[in-house]
Amino acid sequence: MIERTGVTVLGIGTAATAALPKPVVWHFLGYPFEAASMVAAIFAAIVTRVIINTRAKSTNRTLDLAVLALVLLTTGSIVAGWHLNLVGGLLLGTGLATIGEGILRIAEKYVNKALDVFDIGPPAPPAPIVLPVQIPPAGGEGAAIGEALDHLDKQD
Repeated sequence: MIERTGVTVLGIGTAATAALPKPVVWHFLGYPFEAASMVAAIFAAIVTRVIINTRAKSTNRTLDLAVLALVLLTTGSIVAGWHLNLVGGLLLGTGLATIGEGILRIAEKYVNKALDVFDIGPPAPPAPIVLPVQIPPAGGEGAAIGEALDHLDKQD
């Protein structure tokens, strides 16, 4: 959308008309955000993760894709929530992509702090299952098999 604004020079009248552009605003789940900031942030995050993954010696592509998805979701939600400008979105996308797996460690620390505050510990291990042991009777097939095995052992 372009809005035209008249400029008055010395109170004589309109001397020139200037076009002032307004940023394109998108909405996602009811949250408005500038499209340019979001595109810059997401593009910066993808490019940074690709560069880091090509330099990395690990070949765990599943973990790389999971981290990329987490970085993109975090970047997008921060850009939409904080209404960042173009440079802010670009720097945020690059920074979060550089942190990468560190985002998981940061989130884990916050969760552990919350568990400590609410005094929630890890669940207790389940009780071991004890099955009763049945000893075969002295006579019958069990005794015959045992005698046959003893006889084979003696032959060697």
